[in-house]
Amino acid sequence: MEKDTFLTSDLYLAAFITHQTKKPPTLEMRDNRVVFSFTNDRQSIKALNDFNSDEPIGAFSFSNAVKQLRTTMIRRKER
Repeated sequence: MEKDTFLTSDLYLAAFITHQTKKPPTLEMRDNRVVFSFTNDRQSIKALNDFNSDEPIGAFSFSNAVKQLRTTMIRRKER
């Protein structure tokens, strides 16, 4: 892993970061699993800290972010 990226396989964390930063992750395949890759910038770090602090987020918005990422993840796996 490079210093300038943050990797996670947690769909819900990835959806939260995507929603908060408005930046979609890069998807990578590792050991037949999809891994979400984010730039390691201030926005992403703040979103990560907010997620770990249980920062409130709209249920509808979060649900949509999860659905979009899940769809992207499934399409990536099918390649």
